[in-house]
Amino acid sequence: MKKLYLDRYGDAAEFIVEFKKNNRGMLPWVQSYNNARERCSNPNANKYSYYGGRGIKCLLKPIQFKEIFFRDKAYLMACPSVDRINPSKNYELANVKYSEFGENRKQKLFANPTRKIEYESLKNVIVDYAKNASWRDYELRAFLSKLRGEIQVIRR
Repeated sequence: MKKLYLDRYGDAAEFIVEFKKNNRGMLPWVQSYNNARERCSNPNANKYSYYGGRGIKCLLKPIQFKEIFFRDKAYLMACPSVDRINPSKNYELANVKYSEFGENRKQKLFANPTRKIEYESLKNVIVDYAKNASWRDYELRAFLSKLRGEIQVIRR
């Protein structure tokens, strides 16, 4: 089976075999397509209000997600995630790219200027407190990292 994947997918074969093993046998671009389509067209989906509820449509087919997957070399990423370049436009060939999940999440976290200001003001207060409380640098970094995640959850 691995030989078949090597012939069919070349450098991406190992990534695809591992992905299918961990994701109910689904190909990575098919899963991306299904997730995007679900967010845009199913009113019962968790994130529908952020996508379909705002008029965002998935105008791509699975074969186009496959093209984008190989174009962006998503198989070299630890956790590839589909991202719209312009968040107010639809899922279209020119507006979609694969990026690392962590990078995608950071962009969304600070896309809203209010979140950035909230984080920065909280960070300044915490840094002052940490200096007075004699926190070590690694403790402060860990706490600030957690804080970013908490702001993301609170603002949803």
